[in-house]
Amino acid sequence: IYGFKNFEFYNVLIGIGFVVSLIHLGFSRMNLFINSKFENKENLIRIKTVIEYFIIIAIVYYIFA
Repeated sequence: IYGFKNFEFYNVLIGIGFVVSLIHLGFSRMNLFINSKFENKENLIRIKTVIEYFIIIAIVYYIFA
């Protein structure tokens, strides 16, 4: 079992920060593609918000579970 229990808290935070920045910078082209497919931007914002909250909950669950 790898995760928070086997590594220092500082290393966990660095790893999470690295992954978040990598995804944020790496998927800007995908973001443009997705934005072009949705005509109603309100639905797109709702979908993105739900996905972001799900990712945050999953990270918190795997750190503290």
